Amino acid sequence: MTLALAVAGRLAVRRWPEAGWWWRAFVPVAWSWAAVQLVTVAFSELVGRQLWSGVPWLAASASALLAVPVALVPVRARTWVALAVATLVTVTAAGDLLYLRWFGNLVPVEALAAARQLGQAEGSVRSLFVGTDAWLAPAVLAGVLLVLVAPRIRWEARPPRWGRSLVVGATLLGVGLATLPAVGALRRALREPATARQVFSQQQLLGQWGVVNLHLLDVGRALERTLHHEQLPPQRVAQVQELFRRRAAAAPAEGPGWAAARGCNLVLVQAESLQQWVIGAHLGGVEITPFLNSIAARGLYFSRVFDQTAEGRSSDGEFVALNSLLPLPRGAVAFLRAGNRFHALPAVLREHGYATLSAHAFERGFWNRATLHPRYGFGRSLFDQELGGGEMIGWGLADGVFLERMVPHLGTLPQPFFAFLITLGLHHPFDQFPPRHRVLEVGDLAGTPLANYIHSMHYLDGQLQRFVTALEAAGLLDHTVVAVYGDHESGLNLDANLLRLLGIGEWNPVLPLQLRRVPLLVLLPGASLTGEVREVGGHVDIAPTLLHLLGLPRPANFLGSALEPARNAVVAIPGGSAVGRGVIFAARGAGIPDGGACFSYEDGHVRPLDACRGVAEEARALLEASATVLEGDLVPLLANQGP
Repeated sequence: MTLALAVAGRLAVRRWPEAGWWWRAFVPVAWSWAAVQLVTVAFSELVGRQLWSGVPWLAASASALLAVPVALVPVRARTWVALAVATLVTVTAAGDLLYLRWFGNLVPVEALAAARQLGQAEGSVRSLFVGTDAWLAPAVLAGVLLVLVAPRIRWEARPPRWGRSLVVGATLLGVGLATLPAVGALRRALREPATARQVFSQQQLLGQWGVVNLHLLDVGRALERTLHHEQLPPQRVAQVQELFRRRAAAAPAEGPGWAAARGCNLVLVQAESLQQWVIGAHLGGVEITPFLNSIAARGLYFSRVFDQTAEGRSSDGEFVALNSLLPLPRGAVAFLRAGNRFHALPAVLREHGYATLSAHAFERGFWNRATLHPRYGFGRSLFDQELGGGEMIGWGLADGVFLERMVPHLGTLPQPFFAFLITLGLHHPFDQFPPRHRVLEVGDLAGTPLANYIHSMHYLDGQLQRFVTALEAAGLLDHTVVAVYGDHESGLNLDANLLRLLGIGEWNPVLPLQLRRVPLLVLLPGASLTGEVREVGGHVDIAPTLLHLLGLPRPANFLGSALEPARNAVVAIPGGSAVGRGVIFAARGAGIPDGGACFSYEDGHVRPLDACRGVAEEARALLEASATVLEGDLVPLLANQGP
């Protein structure tokens, strides 16, 4: 179509010299309108969300909004601006495809704060592309063609000034009128609280709105928050305070395990992508994680800790584990609430005389850690510059080198101390694990993401064993608690290979939630406490559990509580799912109907939806309360309130 328009324009100029100006006045505006609409339709096809009946007209109106900039610039620049609009929309749609496949949402405005980190996740980004995504490219290619073959304007043959002004005005009026349906729908959506608060269901809204309208709505919300930021209603603040009071009153106090490690040092290791199912798993009769298995046998093994991260992934893992609050529903706390006042685990321990240290063998700006960690209460932080060079795996310093170099640093800390160590390891898509460390026989899995993940977990396990042995040799282990937890689930597909490894016969809709667990393993001096704790919990319960073992009170601003038997708590999963009291509520996912589905926790059998209603409502209240705390910077208020 673009080529036909260009050829027609060039032929017309030969016969009517003034046709070049008319062509450049009209065609780029109409072309950009059509190009945006083409990308909108192609995107809906690629994600499998057909536009509802009548919605194509609303989507076309939104496309007209993006054609307005083309109509506003001088005629000679319109082809270039049309190309820029098409490129921007195409790149955004491509980003949305990847974001949907990883996070289940479109790219929010808030996520742009972390855009500079895309280069560090290049492997994951590349692995999410599929061949059919190329259907988004024609709009940009056609735009390039539009610029190259557009007929030239013969300035001496232009229409008179009044004619040009009339044409420009008529073009703007026509495009402006076409935008009215979208503008009206967006204004109504921003005024309607129920629509404006929908942050978990954008996939469902795609068919109802179209991708361009959803982005315009997101931008509108962001502008509204910026321009009309208001104090939280006192009633809402009071509700949150009351919820935290109830949580504090229900939290275990001085029960089993209380003060089992009073006065001990604490080393907490956040392990990249460590998922619960690898603990105790075998491949070809060989243990994948023999050392962690030994900790599970001679220490405390919390086997039902659910991943509560959202779009912030690793940064969410550390935020939730250290602050005992749930993450933001969209975007990362690390960027969106970095200015908040926190009262996290390191701050609590400092109040009780602990020296605090964090370390990560990567860039200090990654996930904004150099800014956040002091705000969490760490007195000192080490990053790649402080830790030096050495063997590299994936993004940075190999975990073995990192952990080995931490032992001398720990030996110089005043005691008691709290050290938080973030492993870098390997992450999705697990395609860069070096052959020199592939020591397991993986058979026909060789070369697959699953095999590389198994190799990386086996490597991490061995390095953790060397680290603990070095602590013992340094005379630290007999008065140090060593705890290890996974920052988030691995992101591996639940394909036939993984199901076979786990001994699961066939896939079912509840499996993604059943397997959304990360291990928490705690090795206490002298193996004073041992055993598996099968109480259901989440990342929010890690800090309260560690404080419980150290014999220190849980602060009032923590949402979680110590993982003690018979706690009977509900675990809220970002996105609206929930686990607890014998059931699993799945809010969304493959095979899950609109409105969610209910399953038995132990056997995964379908239950009536009413059996999950109470659990789902409690989880929703926890998610909303935590989001309110972050939005209103309420941690100091909660920390200072009485029981």
